[in-house]
Amino acid sequence: MGDRIEIFREHIRENGHLVGVAAGSGMTAKYAVMGGCDMLLALSSGRYRSMGLSSMAGFMSYTNSNDLVMEYACREILRAAGSVPVFFGYNATDPSKQMYDYIKLIKQRGFAGVNNYPTIGMIDGEFRRELEYDGISYRQEIDAIHFAHYCKLLTLAFVFNAEQAADMTEAGADMICAHFGLTYGGYLGAKKILTLEHARQTAEEIFAAADRVNPNVIKLVYGGPIKTPLDAQYMYRGSSCQGFIGGSAFERIPVESAILEVTRNFKDNSPMIPKTKLEKIMFSDPGHYNYTDFVKEYGYGVYIYYNFRFRPLRLGACKEQHTHDTCQCHSLNKQQQIRHHFPCCASAHYTRHIHGNELTAHSAYADTLAGHGVDWLQRCPFRHNPVRCLCDRRLHPANGGVPIHHNAHIEYQG
Repeated sequence: MGDRIEIFREHIRENGHLVGVAAGSGMTAKYAVMGGCDMLLALSSGRYRSMGLSSMAGFMSYTNSNDLVMEYACREILRAAGSVPVFFGYNATDPSKQMYDYIKLIKQRGFAGVNNYPTIGMIDGEFRRELEYDGISYRQEIDAIHFAHYCKLLTLAFVFNAEQAADMTEAGADMICAHFGLTYGGYLGAKKILTLEHARQTAEEIFAAADRVNPNVIKLVYGGPIKTPLDAQYMYRGSSCQGFIGGSAFERIPVESAILEVTRNFKDNSPMIPKTKLEKIMFSDPGHYNYTDFVKEYGYGVYIYYNFRFRPLRLGACKEQHTHDTCQCHSLNKQQQIRHHFPCCASAHYTRHIHGNELTAHSAYADTLAGHGVDWLQRCPFRHNPVRCLCDRRLHPANGGVPIHHNAHIEYQG
């Protein structure tokens, strides 16, 4: 446990903050790990989000929270996590679980830590008072964090005020997370939240209370108005906040917008506006290309451009031991040149003798530039395909009147 905390502190020193992702599926966990998250949380609300429900479903009696988390986290999250620590969202008020035995089971299953979720701290008003009358209180969550700390598990405590922060820190919580409720934004998000400034002030009060007990406790924030990296940066600025944990911010809000946009685009029957060069060529003359012809003509230009643009021109010996003045490699017809990745000379030299109106090189100009170490395969200022670019219609007197390009593109004159 101590080594893990030191790793977290090292990450804070290197990156300035930690990032935790409450993942409701193996896919979310997989890409969160690839993105560099420092920890994963397996929470019942995360699983409900993956079912298309609000995070508030985690507070309803739809199923046993602990059983749900144990089942999906062992099957999906632990497998995807690799070396990233996973925190189990333990419902400490569950009367069907004996706390001490169950926390030991959590450790045996391979979880690195425990988090108090679902939490009584999210409930207030008359309902909260009735729960506490029946002995269902936040105190049970404090006891769970204390026992998890005793079992050498990492402990991450969701807190909602300064008093809870002090109690959780005293119980042994390694990380205190100021929880601001459901995340704002998207179709299933909260509609009424704190402002960022109010949230930051509340977080500072919570962190100050925790620091009075243990100045080394790691301080994080979660939910509410914090849904983008910019929001998180605002919380870090001028405060003692050391990281952000999110659920909806990582897996619900981005997925909602992405799936909506893609589905609407597929459904839309209006003319598409091509954006990339490839799309523009495809839509310029529908039905003009079959796959083979398209790859031969367009793919060849891409091959020439990317293989030779950033290389100085080398006028070396031909693979067939031909000299510059006698090499006939360029006399291949158009189809042969494409098939053999024109030119067939291994050193990609371009001779002074260009035969016929086939694929041609601006040879004389190339010789001149190559002598000065200049790469002559430059991009056309109009971003045309090198194979089809005819921007410069000047004639080269040395090659039978074949048009040449002032930027010395390889050019097909058919």
